[in-house]
Amino acid sequence: MGAAMREFFDDHRKLITGILILLLGIMGSWLLSRYISPAPPKTIVFTAGASDGAYYKFAQRYKVLLAQNDITLDVRESAGSIENIQRLQDTKSAVMAGFVQGGLGTISQGVEPDADNYESLQSLANVAFEPVWIFTRNPNIKDLDQLKGMRIAVGAVGSGTRKVALDLLQAAGLPLDEKLWLPYGGAAAAKAFTNQTIDAAFIVAAPESASVQTLLRQNGLYLADLGHANALARMLPYLQPIAIPKGVFDLPNNIPARDITMLSTSANLVVSEDIHPALAYL
Repeated sequence: MGAAMREFFDDHRKLITGILILLLGIMGSWLLSRYISPAPPKTIVFTAGASDGAYYKFAQRYKVLLAQNDITLDVRESAGSIENIQRLQDTKSAVMAGFVQGGLGTISQGVEPDADNYESLQSLANVAFEPVWIFTRNPNIKDLDQLKGMRIAVGAVGSGTRKVALDLLQAAGLPLDEKLWLPYGGAAAAKAFTNQTIDAAFIVAAPESASVQTLLRQNGLYLADLGHANALARMLPYLQPIAIPKGVFDLPNNIPARDITMLSTSANLVVSEDIHPALAYL
């Protein structure tokens, strides 16, 4: 009787121990998959820019490369960098990555007074330099204060171009003029020049941008040669002066027709802090 009872309890203890080990294993696997290393999603929602802009074209290159790793990139148009940041910060948004223009605040390194809270975002890399193109009908523009009284396309609402344009104009001492500073950017600015409804335009984009290529070849338009580029870069540290040699954009057609000085900022690849590490690495 005693031996049989001991055998019963031994078997019972082994059964309970086995069940506990099984439950701990299941719980451990759940915790591992839920909190430690969840499988990366197969789709990334990417916020780019206007369909005719360089950001959108760059995103299409990412789409091709990621497809080689069985990752689908869902590229979505936007008004520009400011809207991209808003989408990245929106907890209800599915957007996990996008391009953001320099000058919109310090990401993952504190917060500037003119920026929203960017602590939930991180910059993976600077992916390109973006010149600040200032097109005018006047070939002799050397200082921004010469734009006073002109109808100026300062970029669409929600675009990084608008932020840079307003910063530069106000740094030059021009008071905000909502009647003359018009919300056109990219293709809309090019069309406004054709319709003669503007006298100057700011565009922040890579040289490959369709609107930049159009305006470089439009008769009667000239790139401003900024005499105060170094001073403006000191006032706005996210900008750098760059020397543009004669003919560098199109040597056969001699574009630009003379050496000029411009300003440039950077384009950054920015992701949400919630992005899976494997996708960020990829």
